[in-house]
Amino acid sequence: MPTKRQHLSYTRSETSRVDAFLVEYFPGISRSYIHRLFLDKKVQVNDRTVRKGHILRPGDLVSIEPFVLPSERRLQPNFTLTLDVVYQTRHYLLINKPSGIPTHPNDFEDTNTISNILIASFPNAATVFDDPLRPGIVHRLDTNTSGLMILALTLEAFHYFRSLFNARLVRKTYTALVIGKISEPGEINFPIAHHHKNHRKMVALTNKAGGISYRSKPREAKTLFSPLKIGSSCTLLEVRTLTGRMHQVRIHLSSIGHPLCGDRLYQSVKHFQQDISGLKHRHFLHASSLSFPDFESKEEVTYKVGLPLDLQETMNRCFSL
Repeated sequence: MPTKRQHLSYTRSETSRVDAFLVEYFPGISRSYIHRLFLDKKVQVNDRTVRKGHILRPGDLVSIEPFVLPSERRLQPNFTLTLDVVYQTRHYLLINKPSGIPTHPNDFEDTNTISNILIASFPNAATVFDDPLRPGIVHRLDTNTSGLMILALTLEAFHYFRSLFNARLVRKTYTALVIGKISEPGEINFPIAHHHKNHRKMVALTNKAGGISYRSKPREAKTLFSPLKIGSSCTLLEVRTLTGRMHQVRIHLSSIGHPLCGDRLYQSVKHFQQDISGLKHRHFLHASSLSFPDFESKEEVTYKVGLPLDLQETMNRCFSL
């Protein structure tokens, strides 16, 4: 059942962001869910709709439109699509995620995501989460990135794999096709932050990025790369991420002048003109290998998947020119 419209008086002597105030007021609701209330324009201060960064002052009246508590909301299973399962135990799955499908929904009305497909085939996974929009999700791949993903089927596995990722004990390897020639292995360790205007985009704080604007605290990021094949205008790379930041591989490779083929978000006009891949609906990035201590045996295991057909054809075309 939806909550009733609520009115909260701000009586503190010091100022505060309204989202921080609501996170404290509703301790059982995640910060991301609170932020969705602002996106849905459900929060007003003194009868005016505000953004999450609005500053509250003593005497302000915060009003919240009726909303359904996260604990009472449920994702809708998607029975029209199936998961490409690479390996399965009773505790977790490894899947080969296709390009074009988001990892999880941004709203309960969304149905075309890995999370929705997961709970259709594995209903018990619907309760495996710390966010009701992300059942089974212990890490993410971008919508237009394909490849290996771990999905938890039990809470024990969920917390186990989360701890592995937090401790950086999962070895993630990608196959990427980039614009230009890279002849030597290298390392990129520029910090990453959110773009100051475009919430879909990240920025890398390179040594040359003196006046760059960003809206979040820069976070450490490290990416290793090694050329596998060099063409006339593109290079096939093996890429390892030692951290797990949003768009890390994409922004890091772009920051050294070699964006992914097909990656319109991080290509300059010059790179767009140089992109001979023909990719229009995805970028060339595939999570090709995962290594980690197994949930039950704790022994190191490695899983690999090959390139999907569209990327194989793109690679063959680029290296035949």
